Amino acid sequence: MRDLRAAITQIDALATRNPAQRESLRRLAQAATEKAEELQETIRLTEAGDRAAALGLVLTDIGREQTVAIDQFSDRIAADEQARLLPPACCAIEACQWSRLGIAVLVALC
Repeated sequence: MRDLRAAITQIDALATRNPAQRESLRRLAQAATEKAEELQETIRLTEAGDRAAALGLVLTDIGREQTVAIDQFSDRIAADEQARLLPPACCAIEACQWSRLGIAVLVALC
């Protein structure tokens, strides 16, 4: 749990430095926090000997819904990052192609 809390703190820090993804990062952190709380409650109930209540909590699908939300936010963040990083790479490839064409034209003219 300590590692998870550290990861959530890192997500919060990223959110303050990344305005474009701030909302997605904050929602990811919130979903992860809720999932951790649900897991802690399940463990607490089990350790207290109330296995029926722990099983009941697991069967509510709250944890599954949180996991799906975490996956969706993570996918959205990854897609946004890829879209943000992809255009410069495309421009560089296009610039190289135009440079090669220009060199070929210059060679042909000489």
